[in-house]
Amino acid sequence: MSLQEAKYMKVRFINGTVRSFAFEPLTATLDPAVLLTHVNKALDSRRLVLQTKEQLLIIPFDNVESIEIAPAPNRSLPDAIQVFHEFL
Repeated sequence: MSLQEAKYMKVRFINGTVRSFAFEPLTATLDPAVLLTHVNKALDSRRLVLQTKEQLLIIPFDNVESIEIAPAPNRSLPDAIQVFHEFL
């Protein structure tokens, strides 16, 4: 898989640092409700768990300002507000 096919996650920390991670896209057949269940489990656990070939990275949400994932899933998540423009 090329990086152009990958999705990425950008994590902004409260100390101002940013880390970015590329990962395989989720299959088009994944039900958005199942994806939302995984997101809710991460939120409930108050940590983000990422695994690379070399390490397991556990990031407490207390250290995170925001998480950006792009490109967005092909199908809408049930609890997501569909935004068509962001004002800066």
